[in-house]
Amino acid sequence: MILKNNNISVLFVVALLNCFFSVSAQKNLSAPYSRFGWGEMQPRSSQQTQVMGGTSMAFRSPVCVNSKNPASYTAFDSLSAVIDAAISFRAHSLTEEGQRQHGSTAYADYFSLGLPVTRHWAVAFGIQPFSMVSYDYSFVHEMGSSNDIGTGGTYEVFWGNGFQLTSRLSFGVQASYLFGTSFRSHELVFTDADALNLRSMREDVLGGFLFNAGLQYVLPVGRNRLGMGLAFTPSLPACLHVDRKEYYMTYRYSSSIETPVDTLLWTGEDNGARRLRLSNPVTIGAGLSLSQEDKFWAGVDCEWAGWSRFSIGDEPDSLNDRLRVSVGGGWIPQSGSASYLKRMIYSAGLFYEKDYVNVDRMSFYRMGMDFGLAFPVRKNRSKVGVCLESGLYAPVRGDGIREQYYRVTVHVQLHERWYQHRKLD
Repeated sequence: MILKNNNISVLFVVALLNCFFSVSAQKNLSAPYSRFGWGEMQPRSSQQTQVMGGTSMAFRSPVCVNSKNPASYTAFDSLSAVIDAAISFRAHSLTEEGQRQHGSTAYADYFSLGLPVTRHWAVAFGIQPFSMVSYDYSFVHEMGSSNDIGTGGTYEVFWGNGFQLTSRLSFGVQASYLFGTSFRSHELVFTDADALNLRSMREDVLGGFLFNAGLQYVLPVGRNRLGMGLAFTPSLPACLHVDRKEYYMTYRYSSSIETPVDTLLWTGEDNGARRLRLSNPVTIGAGLSLSQEDKFWAGVDCEWAGWSRFSIGDEPDSLNDRLRVSVGGGWIPQSGSASYLKRMIYSAGLFYEKDYVNVDRMSFYRMGMDFGLAFPVRKNRSKVGVCLESGLYAPVRGDGIREQYYRVTVHVQLHERWYQHRKLD
């Protein structure tokens, strides 16, 4: 067995990695509610499943690294490798009490690689955003103003293994390393020059491991296949930690000059950061699908995460449990047709999510729809796709900031024959 030389693919992988790390630094979209919990949670799944509303638990494909359920890795071609990557552009509009703010940003969704080890064992590696913190807002009152700023986020590097236990049953296990830094500051400024203003700053450096496992079962039903998927992430507080530095000070501000008065609390540098245990929520997801190879796929998912028990150290947070429901599918008119339009993949999906954010007992939801096209570029199943998502994030009841957003994603899936047998004459 020899490694097939493919310089074009190697150069393309290098270009994708360079693009991932350069574009990831451009996340500057305002997300006011990312100040809570871990921030605004990211999809953490392949764009091929995102375009179907995020329906992924029972999804398996030879050209998709479906990190939501590592059991799906057994669908990889036994002689080929898969490169799966995506970049997005997002624009949104925030509204509250008649006021409106617009913003936009570009960012990398993920980069992943999947390949077979044996006929019954496949692995996948990747990096993707886990959460985002990005907000900057102020409130003006009679005595002055308050200002809140937050930046940063967390990334996930994962290594997953899928095992074909029987012809119908697959099992997968995945380990992820989380890392990232977030900064949060809060400031109270008074109009009275003699009043003491207050500034607090906090830096959290997160690190540690997450583990998840999954099952997939495929049952033939005539020409179709009925699929079932289950994924589980346990809560392991001993595996995650946050190194926290905090700084509180009072100062006076007059004639554009800031005069420090006192430092109330300082942890960091000489005193060192406080190490706190971080509890991730228990997460359970299940899904059903119906498919026919190279013709169609349709499915429905439900995922629950127990964020109400989330805590940092001994400080519990007032979050809600998160519940997400999605439905979606994809269709190929005629995979072997000479017509390019008939060989394209047409996908769509819907989703509804009750988020974990809880502000003064006010809950929030996210709902939206996706539509996408995938363009085949080779005979070996490689393709380039484009997806449009339109969504709304708003309070379930009452007044609050509402976000209307649009996201355009371009994703690339390369299906390369990395290994081949050399025949001797």
